[in-house]
Amino acid sequence: MLLAPCSQGRFCRNAFLVLVLALLLSFVGCRGDSANDSSDSSSSDTTSSSSADQVDAVEDIPIPSLDADGLFQFMVNLDKDPLPPEPDERSKVVRQRCRARVFASDKILQEDIPPESKTSAVRMKLDALRTLSIVEPDGLGKQFETYSQQLIDGNDPLLARLAKAVQFQSRVNDYVSYRKDEPDQLLQDLDQLLSEKEAGPMVFEAARESSKWLFPGEADDDETFHKRILLQAKFLRRIGNRYLKHENSDLAEEAITVLVQADALELSALSDHVLAGKPDADQKLGSFLNELLSKKPPQPESIELAIQTAQRMEYEGQFRLALQIYQLTVKRAAENNLETETVDLERVLENAKKRLTILGEEFKIQGVQIDGSKFDWAEYRGKHVIVFFWASWFEHWDEEVQNITAQVSAIGQDRLAVVTVNLDDDKETAKTFLQEHIINWPVVVSPDPSLVGLESPMATRYGVEAIPFMVLISPEGKVLDIHVFGRRLSESLEKALNAATSSVLHPDGLRMVAFQTSESPVDAEANSIESDSAVNDAIRNRNPYAPPAGLSAFELLEFIWDMQEKPKSIQQRPGFTDGIVTAANQILDSDATAKQKQEATLAILKFRHQDALANVNGAESKLQTAIQRFAADKNAKVQNEIQFLQLEQRTLDTNDLDDADRQKLLEQVANFAKDHSLGERHLRLASNTVATINRFASSEVREPWFEQFGELFAASEHRVLARYGKRIAAQESSSEIVGQPFELAGVTVAGLPFDAQEYREHYVVVDFWATWCGPCVRAIPELKSLHETFAEQGVKVVGVSLDEDLEALGKFLEKENLPWTIVAGKGTEDAAKKYKVSGIPTLILVSPEGKIEAVSHSVGDIKAALTEKFTAETAELEGA
Repeated sequence: MLLAPCSQGRFCRNAFLVLVLALLLSFVGCRGDSANDSSDSSSSDTTSSSSADQVDAVEDIPIPSLDADGLFQFMVNLDKDPLPPEPDERSKVVRQRCRARVFASDKILQEDIPPESKTSAVRMKLDALRTLSIVEPDGLGKQFETYSQQLIDGNDPLLARLAKAVQFQSRVNDYVSYRKDEPDQLLQDLDQLLSEKEAGPMVFEAARESSKWLFPGEADDDETFHKRILLQAKFLRRIGNRYLKHENSDLAEEAITVLVQADALELSALSDHVLAGKPDADQKLGSFLNELLSKKPPQPESIELAIQTAQRMEYEGQFRLALQIYQLTVKRAAENNLETETVDLERVLENAKKRLTILGEEFKIQGVQIDGSKFDWAEYRGKHVIVFFWASWFEHWDEEVQNITAQVSAIGQDRLAVVTVNLDDDKETAKTFLQEHIINWPVVVSPDPSLVGLESPMATRYGVEAIPFMVLISPEGKVLDIHVFGRRLSESLEKALNAATSSVLHPDGLRMVAFQTSESPVDAEANSIESDSAVNDAIRNRNPYAPPAGLSAFELLEFIWDMQEKPKSIQQRPGFTDGIVTAANQILDSDATAKQKQEATLAILKFRHQDALANVNGAESKLQTAIQRFAADKNAKVQNEIQFLQLEQRTLDTNDLDDADRQKLLEQVANFAKDHSLGERHLRLASNTVATINRFASSEVREPWFEQFGELFAASEHRVLARYGKRIAAQESSSEIVGQPFELAGVTVAGLPFDAQEYREHYVVVDFWATWCGPCVRAIPELKSLHETFAEQGVKVVGVSLDEDLEALGKFLEKENLPWTIVAGKGTEDAAKKYKVSGIPTLILVSPEGKIEAVSHSVGDIKAALTEKFTAETAELEGA
């Protein structure tokens, strides 16, 4: 939803011209697409002679001797080959194709054909003649007016409307090409075309198509550009209002889209006026937005249009105006029940406030360099600094780096420095990228490997939600300007270097605007930067991920499908699963088809299970409720899912089972694993299964099960599960490592090197675990108890996470707040292999001398071993 700036750092109005050029090619190429009206067609004499003189020698395309269907296909095939690039040749081919359509249409109209085929043939002939009236006005094209008038004067009202629509298109084309007629006359002609009671899809499409031709061209000056934009918006608004309540529901739905397009065009023109400094342009823009967001019925698209407008103002340096638009959008959305599943309004406003209120404030960089070394921000005092937020997927990387390099070369490294902040989700990805895209500037990354990308500390501190994000810092360390990429970089640097003092470079961009409507001014609350807490409260009380009201069963299912495509970081946000479940329940409560209800049921089960895997509070209970709710469902796919979830539930805690029951349960799990393709969602089942195997006292019982499940899990296409399977299949007795030295290295979740010296001369419990491991998570309270029990004796706990998904790990740790150090990321798998860790949790007790004293999968065993040691030490001291 974020607007993408052009490579030169501005929102190019001409980007839309690509679409217009494509449309014009379709027009000039004389494509004969048919459009049928909803009315019936009656007979009339629609044939006319096509034996006009040619202007010059154009070799006609032979018309084959085919029936009507064959001739229709022949006309469609005319456009299979692309038009030649040379203008003269292109014109010749266009004329050939259009003449062939005229002659082929005449042959079709001489046959006894159904009314709908007749309408299609007349439409093709009209379109071809209209094009020829432009490219061959003194030849076959001069028949256009005569033929269309015959249809208008005939006794077939449908064909008369068709002819009027095509005549209107011709007048629009004349206006675009030759500036014939005045805009007001065109609007009157449009009103007349739309005024007929029977105007249906055919008139709608003709009018909408002609509106596209009004879009300005690259050669138009600013005044012409905006006149054409506003004229196009008026066209679309008239069309949309005419069909908004049409009895044809499809047309009524399309009318909404047309009105949104009109709003977008008008917003574009008004925004241009603001940036051009026209009098009262910002008030007019605010008034239009206020009315747009207050429309009845409310339209979700209005939110996106308003936010896109705010983003454009922000990128162009109109910071205060941008912030006011963000606030107005949130306020009106809450008041008018505007909803959209694609925009988290509270988050958008929060990030906007962070970005747009840092001007003049001190800027701080938090992180470490990509090679792990310390980054010292204090070294950059005394010179201007460009802070460049980027990621390896940034499309215009090379252009922006060249832009920055040119400025540094021109100004000098003694006066201008550059620091880059990488926002990739994986540091290794950035390292690989930098091997091919070498830069000589520091690359700072998050100090916490669990908080990366747009969730990293630097991104969240300054509200970064799109890249590039570039900040210009004064020699005193304060923010002079933001969004200084592209051509704005040279402009901002010139102002900064020539300024007598270091101050905000765009004071005009901080002006307050009093938005007004024609009826009354917006209340002061909408104009205050710090007065939106009530709005935020209103937004919080509504789930931003809930489906819009009034959706059909199919639309609700589309909503669910769209939600499932969201990034994992969004899916883990509060309210996301509830939004899915709300939509699914609405489907189940409606007269939806059996297939739709099946998909809704599976969605509820999938996302309840997903929350349970992420250890969301209360998720396990909600999952069990869902399992019970759908346990009697006869649908085969639902039953298959229920069986998996019930099986997983039975493996969650097998302490109370005897060995015989554990054997039966493992056989059921093995049969399931043989019959299904195992993936990420089966990780908890796998870890529960290993925990169950470890409860057998006899190694002779355990080893065959480890071998069997190791092979089954190793066959998974999911990397983590496959690796887990290989590890348990190759497991060796943990007793072999007792007495050996224990060494641990790596990086903590805070991004700092693990300091092994800190743990010397202490008993240390090393916990190999993962967030996807159910037994690991269930062991945490017991491990916390051990930590508290032996705190006075100096016992320390270290967690070694085997998670690959560091984002999930970060969210888990944020919620759990474990009181010990966690080592994570690269190297933990090697440590697990070195110390023969198979199933997890695996706990290793290390002595103060650094030797392994005990290994177990049970916290209770380690706790008993510590109790025994400290009891013995106490008795020894007392005896002494």
